[in-house]
Amino acid sequence: MERYGNIKGGKVIGVGSYGCVFSPAIPCKHGRQPENDMVSKLMETLDARKEMDEIERVTERLGKIENAERYFGGFGTYMCRPEKITSEDLAGYHCDIGNIADLVHNSSSTKLPDLSVLQQKYLGKTVGSYLSHLNEKEELILFFQNMISLLMKGIIPMNEKGIYHLDIKSENVLVKENAPVIIDWGLSYLTDHSRPITDASTRGNEYDVDETNIPMTAYCMFNEPLVARAFYQTADTMGGMIDPRGLSGATTVRTIIHQLYHNTYDKEHMRYLLGGIVTPVIEVLNQFHTSRGEIYPYSTSEMLISQYLTRQRELYLLQGSFDHNKLYTDFYYNVDIWGWVMTFVPFLKSEITGRDGSLSRFLSSEKRRNIRLIISKMIEYLFVCKTGKYDVGVIVAFNEAAISML
Repeated sequence: MERYGNIKGGKVIGVGSYGCVFSPAIPCKHGRQPENDMVSKLMETLDARKEMDEIERVTERLGKIENAERYFGGFGTYMCRPEKITSEDLAGYHCDIGNIADLVHNSSSTKLPDLSVLQQKYLGKTVGSYLSHLNEKEELILFFQNMISLLMKGIIPMNEKGIYHLDIKSENVLVKENAPVIIDWGLSYLTDHSRPITDASTRGNEYDVDETNIPMTAYCMFNEPLVARAFYQTADTMGGMIDPRGLSGATTVRTIIHQLYHNTYDKEHMRYLLGGIVTPVIEVLNQFHTSRGEIYPYSTSEMLISQYLTRQRELYLLQGSFDHNKLYTDFYYNVDIWGWVMTFVPFLKSEITGRDGSLSRFLSSEKRRNIRLIISKMIEYLFVCKTGKYDVGVIVAFNEAAISML
């Protein structure tokens, strides 16, 4: 790629809400220079400082977990000022997410924006990108095995130490040499065990969004704010939870989905949940049951989500009173397990497991179909589980079934 100006870093390999990631790394203006295995995240200095503070806060506690660097990103990250940046330096980069390029191009040479870089270890590709480049069955088996290790030796010990990521998904899991690592701690929450999260009387402080950065709109286990906002706002007032005509009905769920789908803020989240997760799962399971001469009980997205919300109502509405304590306890136990399962969503995409998908290079159509079925059943379990807390053994068994099938 042609270089511009006097920055000797590489090209943009990723973009995010607040900056762009360059590889090779951009040199620092002074002091410590990035190592060969590092990448640079170019950001406005205020955002960089906030992210650096978050990384330091989380990794300090994560460091108490055995082999933490094997499962979690952030270790070894440091912040510096980049070498002088001009508008020409960003030419050709298309680094416009986070308005970095616009800030530079629209500023005079004497009043460039205040930019910094976070120098970070290169941890690999996103799960989707990793799967699209796989060439051997043995690599896929290692990935499934390492994902089990990530859950059992990484995520669960992390939660036991009071660290909750709250935004685990395929985009926030990087894979290098078939080993997955969790990144992006922007929504993470660290509990103070002297203040139990199950004490609803402390909720005003414990769950203050500005103070703890907990995504209050994501208490429904979607990691996305769609149905959750309407559902839990109603739950807090207890009106819809007590009313049998409330959120247990598919009609009400459809109404909520329709309203959120046309809400500017929520429509992309809704499309992602329905189009990227629920709808593909239902399609796979419908085909499976039809092939066996059976009728799948949740033949539409509304029916599956309605089942989930109905179960929530049954679990947390006790004797006419909504049990916030149990909800919050179960939420924190489940949320990162839910995210871990969502990391497998790329397997449902045709470009991965379809007729000409990347896995067709080394897997038969039958095995690709079985992978889609196993992943779909694992995701379905999150919606139909009859207990408040997910059974990790059940979830791991799905992965073991995939390994055995391969």
